[in-house]
Amino acid sequence: MLGVIVSVFVFHWPLRLSFAFHLREFETLANQVQSGRTTSLPQQIGCFTIKDAAVDFNGDVALWFDPSPARPAGFYRARNPILRPRANVWASARITDHWWLIYED
Repeated sequence: MLGVIVSVFVFHWPLRLSFAFHLREFETLANQVQSGRTTSLPQQIGCFTIKDAAVDFNGDVALWFDPSPARPAGFYRARNPILRPRANVWASARITDHWWLIYED
């Protein structure tokens, strides 16, 4: 039992599993945002409600489920696999080669 609890914190497998199950929807929304098409937000994807979205200066996409100015949190899609997102990151977890869960400062 302790091993399962530790594995959740080390490998983030519940998040990865949920994200993988809804990857197509995350990709579709990110593509719409990146291309500049109008998107209706908030939008429910799995257990996450995406409330805001943005494209940064590199063309990378952020899908925010908590757009709070104090500490925004959301998913970040990097166009190229990178070591970590090009954002003011307080905490992050890599989900796939191109997707990250981030909490900004």
